[in-house]
Amino acid sequence: MMFSRWKWYRQYAVTLCAVVTAAFTNASSAWSAQEEPGQVPDIEQQLLSHYKDWAGTRHRMGGDSKAGIDCSSFIRQLFLRHFGVQLPRTSREQRNEGQPVTVGELRSGDLLFFKSGPTLSHVGVYLHGDRFLHVSSSAGVMLSKLTDTYWRTKFNGARRLSLFTAPMGDETLPSIIAKPANTETLPSLETPTFMVAHLSPQ
Repeated sequence: MMFSRWKWYRQYAVTLCAVVTAAFTNASSAWSAQEEPGQVPDIEQQLLSHYKDWAGTRHRMGGDSKAGIDCSSFIRQLFLRHFGVQLPRTSREQRNEGQPVTVGELRSGDLLFFKSGPTLSHVGVYLHGDRFLHVSSSAGVMLSKLTDTYWRTKFNGARRLSLFTAPMGDETLPSIIAKPANTETLPSLETPTFMVAHLSPQ
């Protein structure tokens, strides 16, 4: 009787190990599939990738390189390189892109605009958690909180580009428009001769 019970326990343990191993194998395969080229990317992942690539870059009025860049050029390069979307050069022109959305409707990838004067504006891009990515005139490329008093009082509207309006979930892009632009064939971003709008953070 004791031998039969021990044999049953051993068989149970072997079966349990096989089930657990299979579960881990399936989970690993699913994770690997998410990393394969051609899969639908996460919008926020693309935004953070751009941030990490440019982190530490200082602000320069009219700049368009890692030697110094302004807010509108930074946003323009982000959407061109990661989503293949060509935006206008200035924040004033970018404000005409897409459709308006309210603060309560904000999703990762929405453009945020802030007013710094009668004719000047600043642009950033929204990330989950009331954060936004932008180029500060004092700190350069950085992440800020939309809920901070300074930015909350300067907030002047948000726009959602058409590529983010597909009903596929808040943070997912359709694969048809998810392919990053070929950086080897990107058009040069010439420095304009006019002033580009910015804000000075706290």
